[in-house]
Amino acid sequence: MPNPRAPLTLSRRTATPVLTGLLLACILTLGALAACEKKEGKPHGMPPVPASTAKAEARDAPLMLQATGHVEAYNSVSIRPQVTALLEKALFENGQDVAKGALLFSLDQRPFQMSLNQAMANLSGNRAKASQAQRDSARYQNLVGSGAVSRDDFEQKATAATTAGTDAAANLAAAEIARQNLSYCSIYAPFTGRMGQRLKDPGNLAVANQDVLAVINQITPIKVMFSLPEQYLPQVRAYLSMQPLRVKTTALGLPDPEWGVVTMFDNAVDPKTGMVLIESLFENRHKQLWPGQYVNVDLELTMEKGRVVVPARAIMRGPEGTIAFVVKADNTIEVRPVVKGRRIGDDILVDKGLFPGETVVTDGHLGLYPGATIIPAPSPDEKRAREGQPPQAEPKPEPKVEPEQAKPATQG
Repeated sequence: MPNPRAPLTLSRRTATPVLTGLLLACILTLGALAACEKKEGKPHGMPPVPASTAKAEARDAPLMLQATGHVEAYNSVSIRPQVTALLEKALFENGQDVAKGALLFSLDQRPFQMSLNQAMANLSGNRAKASQAQRDSARYQNLVGSGAVSRDDFEQKATAATTAGTDAAANLAAAEIARQNLSYCSIYAPFTGRMGQRLKDPGNLAVANQDVLAVINQITPIKVMFSLPEQYLPQVRAYLSMQPLRVKTTALGLPDPEWGVVTMFDNAVDPKTGMVLIESLFENRHKQLWPGQYVNVDLELTMEKGRVVVPARAIMRGPEGTIAFVVKADNTIEVRPVVKGRRIGDDILVDKGLFPGETVVTDGHLGLYPGATIIPAPSPDEKRAREGQPPQAEPKPEPKVEPEQAKPATQG
């Protein structure tokens, strides 16, 4: 009687057909799975991937050079007295805006008024003497012809008349100097600007041409100075010869960028730094720029027409260079190599590989592969519409502002 616990054994002749059948079944199953995957174009069972997209646009893009600049007053004057006198009044507040011709300081006029009075008195007396001397000279000229007086007496009278005339002229000059010194006791604003801190208080002695009473800065318009490496010199000169160059400045705390124009291109490169100095002028109507401030400067050389622009998030780094995930009409993905250009804010230029109107993935790259299917996420405007909010306002175009007082620079 056979033992039920004995292991089942197959003879070589029986086992060979069984193993062959099992192996053939596995091969056919794997072949069917591979054919199914090839036919569907995606891994078996992979669902669509949610992703945000954007369209490539044809847009005019500025060609700019970036630098760091500092703001300077258009005019800056250190106010010093031209005569030594006691400072009587300061007629402005620290940091006040003043108009051209406004009275800023008043000095003690009394000593200068007395000097003027003395000079006028001397002038009046010498003019009387000169007038008398002229009459005596004319009378002696008539008498010398008839022999009533000698020629020596006539010549003495003529000399006295000339001397009296020169004395009167000297007195006139002294009176004018005294009047001018008296006018220096009133100090006026040389231009419309903003006053700084008062450096000399009333009651102190103001020494002529030495003490600084205050500093006034003209800040409308205002200058921004910046430097560029000498390697850009030929490029900047070429564009400057064709048109005035615009300049944009931004800084921390500035709500909007300011636009100006290049007004001076230095005629030499600094041999110590290899940089060339450039001056630009801004209207500064809202007084956003302030002397001494550091700003970011974008020098616009030209405007390139019809460049392909996409959000910078759409360009990825691949194993063989930069790539973009292009969405085809059936929402499947094509991985395409691209050549990226310069970045402009949150966007980037594409020199090669994309065309206007094509859709690219901006978010949700993880999990994408060639042939993958995506579910496009709604745009920000669509989200706002679903929430009952109005569409986001379009950004304001950058104004082409050219200051009225700015003159286009010429090549140095």
